[in-house]
Amino acid sequence: MTIRVEGSNWDVDVLRALTECPPPAAGPAERHLHVLRLLVDVIGGDVKLFLRRHGSKYVARWHRPSDPITALVSWMAEYFLRLHDFMQVGPRAIPTWSDAVREARALGDSVRLLMGMQLGYTLLLPLIVEEATGRPAYPVVHEQNPLVLEMYRERLRLGRPLILTELGSADIRRWLDSDGIVMVNVDTSYPGTRHARHLPFLDGRLTIPTGLLSLAVRRSFDVRAIAAPGACGGVSLEMSPQLPGEVEQALRGFGACFERWVGEHPEQWMAWGSLQEVPAGGEKDWDLGPEGVPAAARDRAS
Repeated sequence: MTIRVEGSNWDVDVLRALTECPPPAAGPAERHLHVLRLLVDVIGGDVKLFLRRHGSKYVARWHRPSDPITALVSWMAEYFLRLHDFMQVGPRAIPTWSDAVREARALGDSVRLLMGMQLGYTLLLPLIVEEATGRPAYPVVHEQNPLVLEMYRERLRLGRPLILTELGSADIRRWLDSDGIVMVNVDTSYPGTRHARHLPFLDGRLTIPTGLLSLAVRRSFDVRAIAAPGACGGVSLEMSPQLPGEVEQALRGFGACFERWVGEHPEQWMAWGSLQEVPAGGEKDWDLGPEGVPAAARDRAS
């Protein structure tokens, strides 16, 4: 089969295709092969473009004897299959769900902001954290992913998704006045472009908006880094201790955690295109300021 795709929202495109052409009621190998074939039909062109543009950065981080491209595509098939199954039947589609919930209880009662990246089963994290802590989870979600929005609306019992383009001061006040946990992926869905920092990362840099982090630091909130890498259909958690109570130090702690986690699971991080090269001479000032101009350049101009 061939499905025409408008745009390049891989989650929406592949999950929609799996709804229209569900995997067979067969063994794991047959189901995996079905999703691989569907993936090639639906987003194969996008994957090739992604690899042409960003594959060298990804392959450079691969330190295993297996083929990195095969690992990437195989992981994508496993990811979409498991997410499809979760949307159909819920947590019993994840064999290690109860283990992940038990791990998430280590977050304790004080955490208020969880910062992640698109590594592993990141979309399942708000549901795991809410079940583990008994507190509202507020994931920041891109409006172009209606299937994920629907999943959160159906399965979040205490919190709700915060739509990126509609996130406003009322949402922020509600978070500040509650014991809810805001959850953001800094490489895909993170509000605020007025202030950003360059984060050194994997021999390059990521540009990170810092609005929510700055607000959490000013309030002395407990902020953690978190990820949900997967293996053999299961999900596990990676969690940092409380990040330091200053924006630059917190970002460095966050980056150090994700450098290690992405290094361990490079096929599961889908934001290689966000990794920018460091300009000649390096970037000495992280603060991009209101106009997106490095502070050092503003100083020179003045």
